[in-house]
This record gives sequence, structure tokens and C-alpha cells, in this order.
Amino acid sequence: MGLRIPLTSDYRLGLGFTHLENLPEFSNKYSVKHPGFVMNFTMSIPKGVPGMPGVPGGPSPLPDRITGSGTGLIDSTLMAADGAFSTLRDSLKVSRHQVRNLATKVSLLQQKSVSLSDSVKSLNLQKSISQKNINRAMRHLSRSLRYFHSGDYREALQEVETALELNPNLALAYARRGSIYYQLGDPQRATINWNLALQMDPEYDDVRNILKALHENRLKTTSFSRDED
Repeated sequence: MGLRIPLTSDYRLGLGFTHLENLPEFSNKYSVKHPGFVMNFTMSIPKGVPGMPGVPGGPSPLPDRITGSGTGLIDSTLMAADGAFSTLRDSLKVSRHQVRNLATKVSLLQQKSVSLSDSVKSLNLQKSISQKNINRAMRHLSRSLRYFHSGDYREALQEVETALELNPNLALAYARRGSIYYQLGDPQRATINWNLALQMDPEYDDVRNILKALHENRLKTTSFSRDED
């Protein structure tokens, strides 16, 4: 007779007694027919994990219970462990993928940083060059004014042209060139340059007054004095 005690859904403990009918002979010399106490432990092993015993391509079948014969099943605990390892492997794959994405983003940010740094350096260089050109242009305009007042209009015009090559956005240079052309007897070119100066600087009142006086036929040579200072 015996008793099977379930420990879990997969594990069972077995207790039993054998040859109870021989209890009166218990004091005699021991033999296999004497009464005995038996204890065993059984474990259920479900089917279905590839590469494991009992599955095609796997090892030889295991018994479905430790104490009995089976058809090639494995312990459900091993299945749970395999599932946990599979989940861990997937998590590691996701983590590696995230790390690669972060590394890519860091690389892109570094490239953008280098590009922005180069852009800033380029802007600073352009600003420096522009400032140098403005300073050089103003020196040529200063020379042109001296030539203008001395009556050497050709040299004055050449200095203005050089100033405009260095910086083509100087309203003063166009105003000066207009005054020079007027002194050279070319009011049409003078008017064009005065209008250019006024377009670049709409608040250039001296040029506006010159154009107004020209339109009213009251323009005099002395009208250029304020423009040239």
C-alpha cells in the first residue's frame, strides 16, 4: 500500500509499505519478503522543446517521470528557464540596438557640431574680411575727397572705383561718384549714382537735396560740399 503526495503540479512525493502481511516475521533474519518502507519522488516532464531529449534532432528520450518510462519529454522547469533566457536574449538584442541608435545619434550630433563650428569660423572670417575691406574702402574714399577738392576729378573717380570694388554697398561711394560725374559734365551718370546712393540709404538727406535741386535747375557746385565732408 502507498500514498502519493502532490508537492506542486509537476512534483510528487510517494510513500509506501511493502509486504505488510509478513509483519509477524519481522524479528526473523532479514529477507526480501520482510515488510519495508518505500519513498520515491516523481517529476512531470512536458513535451515540446526543440533540440531537447525526445525531439527530432535532440538526444535520446528521457522518461516522462524520474521513476517511470517516457517518450522523450523535458522538465517544465527547464522550459520556464529556457523561456526566461530567451526573454533575456531578446532584451539584450533590444538594448544593443538602442545603444547602436544612440551611438549613431551621437555621431550625427558631433558632425553637426563640427559643421556649426566651421560655419561660425567661416562667418567670423567673412566678417573680418568684410571689416578690413570697409576700412580699406574708406581710406580710398578719403583720398578721393582730397583729389575732388583739388580739382583732380579723374584721380578722385579712380579712388571711388577702387572703394566700390572693395565694398559695393557704400552709399557714400555712389554719392561721391555722382558728384564727380557732375563735375566732369555728365549729369546723367551723376543722377544715376545719386539715385543708387539714395536707394541704399533712404535717409541720405544730402543726396535727396541734391536731386531736388537738380530737378529744379538750381543745383550749384557748392551743393556738394556737405556731401563730401
